[in-house]
Amino acid sequence: MNKIAKKIGVGISTAAIMAASFVLPAAAAGTTYTPFTFIGAAGDCGPSYPAGTPGGASAVQNSDGSVTLTKSALTTDCSSAGVTFNNVPSSLSSLSFNYSGYCGAGAPRFNVETSNHGTIFLGCAYGGGPTGTNVTGTATFTSGNTYGGVLFATDAIVTGLEIVQDEQGSVTLSNIMVNGQTVSYSNAPTTKDQCKNGGWKTATDLNGNSFKNQGQCVSYFNHISH
Repeated sequence: MNKIAKKIGVGISTAAIMAASFVLPAAAAGTTYTPFTFIGAAGDCGPSYPAGTPGGASAVQNSDGSVTLTKSALTTDCSSAGVTFNNVPSSLSSLSFNYSGYCGAGAPRFNVETSNHGTIFLGCAYGGGPTGTNVTGTATFTSGNTYGGVLFATDAIVTGLEIVQDEQGSVTLSNIMVNGQTVSYSNAPTTKDQCKNGGWKTATDLNGNSFKNQGQCVSYFNHISH
């Protein structure tokens, strides 16, 4: 399946370090999510998938708190959109999201990465709501149950969690929940330039906490990118 590189190594000048406040935002226990897009090379999505099309997928965070994931390219194209979760608990009892738009067997889906059961794939169509290209519903997955022949194991040791849209179509997700708790959006910087020109005012750390100034934002980016 898709392998997404999430870390970017970037240097930071001595002047910027000296100007930064080194007190990083306080850690929080809550899980957050960050939207992503993936454009893979030929073979990254399997031998039958050609290279991804630039612009063939998008992930847009909406002002109402929902997120819209779109794959405009063909399903066989090696591109996708999704969200990756931060501060994921090591064990999961339930996962769910509300959806409007596309709901298929393979997307949008939860990818539950584990150290003892591989990756557990939980597709929207098996979550109990209506399926199709223009539908609205809720997909819910509870550990201990089987969905589309896939066991959501109760003893799974979770190492990562994503929602992936890699079938052609568009869906808007809201009220994304992990273990019964609503997950919030994290606008963590992906480049230090996103902290500049007032960008730090709307950026957050991976816990969803705000920054006090530009220097703290830049310092935090340098911290998470290495």
